[in-house]
Amino acid sequence: MPSINFHASQLLYIGHGLRDAARKFNAEHGEAAAPPEALASILMAAAATEAFINEFPEHVRIGLTSSVAECRAAVTPAMAGCADVLEELEEAKSSVALKYQLAARMLSGSPFPTGERPFQAFQNLMRIRNEIVHLKPVWSDKTGQLEKLVDALAQQGHALSSEKSSMPPLDRLTDSRASTWACAAARGIILGIVAMTPDSDPTIDPLGSVKRQLGDAFPFAA
Repeated sequence: MPSINFHASQLLYIGHGLRDAARKFNAEHGEAAAPPEALASILMAAAATEAFINEFPEHVRIGLTSSVAECRAAVTPAMAGCADVLEELEEAKSSVALKYQLAARMLSGSPFPTGERPFQAFQNLMRIRNEIVHLKPVWSDKTGQLEKLVDALAQQGHALSSEKSSMPPLDRLTDSRASTWACAAARGIILGIVAMTPDSDPTIDPLGSVKRQLGDAFPFAA
């Protein structure tokens, strides 16, 4: 019988491992050091958010097609409807942010408030991810979008500020504090969706594995 592999939790675990390596690098070489693991951690965190929302329909489908009646009953109509909508959005190549907002609306009746956590942090994470993977040259006398995002993070203490370093924005983002923020942002939005589903016995809950892997017992939460 074929098995299935889900990847969201694994990607976030990898992101946290890279974050830990970046922390060690900064501790050994100073605040202005640019640990390469930090950028990789940020990208893994962003990838985890996309993986989770794309995997949600399969979690639901496994519950709906289970031979165990209790597993089928644990899938609410809202969860089933959400899974259908997410599959349509994937076919349409919709943005990850739109998938999360429509999933929240389907599951709870309203989308995430855009100016609050967890959505605001998640949206900034995806913007930073997009800037990193679609980098363009920027003249030093111009302010690019990445610089604006990094400056906003620095104001919150999550990146090296331009007052402390004259390094380009990408180098200031290559910091263990930024990777810590990114992993927290990813975990926050995933758990935000999970919290909109009913709590069931972990053995029958279609999202039981995610709740177990990323919940209160998550070993890299700090």
